[in-house]
Amino acid sequence: MYKKILILMIMLSLLVISCRKKPKLNNEEIKIIDKVKIEIEEMKKNPTQEKAQALFEKGKLQNKKLNPEIAKMYFESVSEYIPMSNYYIANYYRYPPRINKAKYEKYMKKASEQGIYKASLDLGQYYAQKGDKVSAINYFIKVVKQTNDPSWTGFAIKTYAEIENKKISNKKRKEIIKFLEEEGKTNYEMRVWLARFYTELEENYAEAEKIYIGMEKENYEKSEELLGDFYLEQKKYEESEKWYLKGIEKRGRTWKLLDGLATLYERTERYEESKKIYEELLNSEDEFVRKRAAIDLEKIKKTNDLKGAF
Repeated sequence: MYKKILILMIMLSLLVISCRKKPKLNNEEIKIIDKVKIEIEEMKKNPTQEKAQALFEKGKLQNKKLNPEIAKMYFESVSEYIPMSNYYIANYYRYPPRINKAKYEKYMKKASEQGIYKASLDLGQYYAQKGDKVSAINYFIKVVKQTNDPSWTGFAIKTYAEIENKKISNKKRKEIIKFLEEEGKTNYEMRVWLARFYTELEENYAEAEKIYIGMEKENYEKSEELLGDFYLEQKKYEESEKWYLKGIEKRGRTWKLLDGLATLYERTERYEESKKIYEELLNSEDEFVRKRAAIDLEKIKKTNDLKGAF
């Protein structure tokens, strides 16, 4: 009896497996795949970076067209020539119905080793979600080293700090500071992130202030704006106003300087002065600036209406 049941279960299992086979391709899909195979074979006969790049672009196009299988064929064919291909292959295994964690890690690590900072960033987040703090931190540090893009660098540093609950080991702290200082010699954005590292993660405003003042002495174009923002966040309103006005005098009536000054006036309840600046910004050529100014004006109006009601 048990033997019959066992045989029946095995037969049912085989039936389920057979039902999971990939659906048959239609004629059009077969033609496309055959064409892709020919293109790949042609490239392999005489591979060049230019040919590899052309196939990589075709892979990206197939991704956009939601043809992941065809896109993967292109990416796999050029993975040794185009490092970003490994990043795309990794993402192929990231989402249902093709989830394969081992392959995702394999290709994402390969891309990271080839200098793709987005791969390092993804791995940092991946390991953070898994609770592997050591691996996550190592990959976030790698992001900082691999890119000069301040937005990604800042994101990596902040996430790094969140994982460590803002308790960064002295060794890692020195590693980040040394890197940002070295990069900051030729890149002002890296100096800004060093200053933010001091303020946001260590509340060391004195060191951050030194950095911003140093940048102003070197006539960095955003230094007055940065100093205005720096003092505004500390509620040192007189110092903040001084730097915004100095920036306007020196750099002209730029949006960020005017917006910072208007925000300061708003926070110190100098609403009429704030209102005049926002009204000026309504005439900006930039649609985003106009929309934001309109929102801020409405906010001031509501504040005044509320005060009038009391």
